[in-house]
Amino acid sequence: MQLRTIKRMLIGLGIAAAPALALAQGATLAKDPLSIPAIKAPKAASTLMLGATTGGNKLVACGDRGIVITSIDNGATWVQSNVPVSVTLNAVKFANSNVGWIVGHDGVILTTTDGGLNWVKQLDGNAINEQMLAAAKNKMETAQVAAEAAAAKNKEAATERLDNATRLFEDTEAGARFGPSRPLLDIWVKNESTAYAVGAYGQLLKTTDGGKQWNYIGAGIDNFESLHYNALTGTQDGTVVVVGEQGRVYRSRDEGASWQALPTGYKGHLYGAIAMKQANGSDVLLAYGFKGHIFRLEGASTQWQEVDSGSKESLVGAVVTPAGYLVLTDQVGRIIVSADQGKTFVEFMKTNSAVVTGLTFNGPQSKVALPGKGGVKVVDFAKQAK
Repeated sequence: MQLRTIKRMLIGLGIAAAPALALAQGATLAKDPLSIPAIKAPKAASTLMLGATTGGNKLVACGDRGIVITSIDNGATWVQSNVPVSVTLNAVKFANSNVGWIVGHDGVILTTTDGGLNWVKQLDGNAINEQMLAAAKNKMETAQVAAEAAAAKNKEAATERLDNATRLFEDTEAGARFGPSRPLLDIWVKNESTAYAVGAYGQLLKTTDGGKQWNYIGAGIDNFESLHYNALTGTQDGTVVVVGEQGRVYRSRDEGASWQALPTGYKGHLYGAIAMKQANGSDVLLAYGFKGHIFRLEGASTQWQEVDSGSKESLVGAVVTPAGYLVLTDQVGRIIVSADQGKTFVEFMKTNSAVVTGLTFNGPQSKVALPGKGGVKVVDFAKQAK
């Protein structure tokens, strides 16, 4: 099963899961899954998990039907969390051992302050629709003023931009009529106050107050096609990187205030990115995705280098271990490792997992956790390395 099927299953699951859950609870089909708490499932730990992370010494995973599970014994046992929604949840990240966020279908953003045992909703697609529509309208009106004022030699380009902006506004308006249907696909957390979220149809959000207010900042990127943003990453120096459809990569050096397009030349899907520092202090950025494609960007260069991953399966997760190794996994659980910050990779192990959707590394316990079909599989990375 390709990752596009899995993560786009996101849309299918979001549509299909709500009626099924409503029937199970004796509710009407019109019941909003954003207002239905996740049911307590006896086999919660074996459901489809789409994201996993560590918060202190705790593993936290999220997935189908609003289910969130936590483990304090490296995945030996799991406890289901209290979650106020029943939509599919796609990604989870923590700022520290207590504070974390989850993003999911219908534009939902959840937060916890107790290590993941209890979650509350901060935002959903209704509010995102309002912000995106206002931003699209503003972009269209600005383009119209520019087109009217453009000199003859610039008229064609200004008119084309106006046409693109008008189409974007119309598409955004049409999407909003369907309600909060756009999924958020990934989140990156800088600290307890600042976090970013991305998703389908060009969603790009930021908070600087711990999620009390989430602001749409996607207008800073010209995405007139409303392409999906599949993932993002960042660094503590203010760099934020967004990757998505058609090999698109965008980088901000100023906390999302402005953006630079970094074309990879690749037209397929990118499902993740990871940023590192070399020994000399220069930046290294890797973007990875469909059918094992990896692209590497070093320092101030804007020229990507494609790297052989050795895999033809879609790559779905990456981490840097405490020892400095770069570890990636593909959708069938094959783990590849780089000891030279992404210049070369070797196959490290095969976990024989059914379907893998991500990867997290629990440093203190040296465990690799692979969320996916059937829950979370935990592998002793250090033991395998000996």
